[in-house]
Formats: sequence, structure tokens, C-alpha cells
Amino acid sequence: MIPSCHPNQTYGGKGLCDLCYARNYRRTHKEECKEYSRRSRAREHVILHQQQYWRMIGRFKRHNISKDFYDSLYKKQDSVCALCKRNRKLVIDHDHNCCPNKRSCGKCVRGLLCDSCNKHLGWFENHKELIENYRQ
Repeated sequence: MIPSCHPNQTYGGKGLCDLCYARNYRRTHKEECKEYSRRSRAREHVILHQQQYWRMIGRFKRHNISKDFYDSLYKKQDSVCALCKRNRKLVIDHDHNCCPNKRSCGKCVRGLLCDSCNKHLGWFENHKELIENYRQ
């Protein structure tokens, strides 16, 4: 069937194209649509928090530390980066000389850094010789 409103569009129902049908439905069923949107946002919010929780659990396991240890570091650093002292999202920093792979023993965790400082510190540690040659 060809829509009467926009003949070049796909048929949505009641003689209308998909877009006009959806617009008309939302206009005539406002409360149902609001409730559906509210439930969808609430469901997405729960899923987001679950993902963040499991991501943090994975980080604790990867660095072989407990949540209490992480919380104590976070509190000791006043929830800021240990290097730049800015209030940003923090990552767990560990000494790669002790544990060169992605997993850490937990004893070499040095603190919490913002992502930028962590990347820069890693670069400097990997290029010590280059820096020393430049200094001379």
C-alpha cells in the first residue's frame, strides 16, 4: 500500500508513512510514550551502573587488590590524581618493571593517576634512555 502523506516513503499503517504514523501515535498516546521512555531510561541507567561495577571488579582482579585497598588509596589522595592533583577519572598505576604483563601482583600498585598522567608516565618509563641521551 502506498502512503497518502508521502508516497515515496514506506507504509507505516492507517494510510500513513512510517514517520507520520509514529508521529501521530506519539501525539495520541502521550502518557504511554512518556512511561515507556521513563522505564527505558531507568533500565539503561541500571545497565550502565552494572557495567561500571563489573568493569571496576575486573580492574581490582587485574591489579590483585581489594575494593578496600582501592578506597583507601582514593581517600588518601583526596580523590585526585597523584601527579597532577586534578579531579579526573582515575586509573590504577603499577610498576611495570615488577609486573611487565597486564596483570599485577598487587604489591607494585603505586597509586591512582588520571589517564593522561598514566600514559605520560608509561611513555617516560619506556623511553628513559632517550631522555638521558637528550639531557647530555
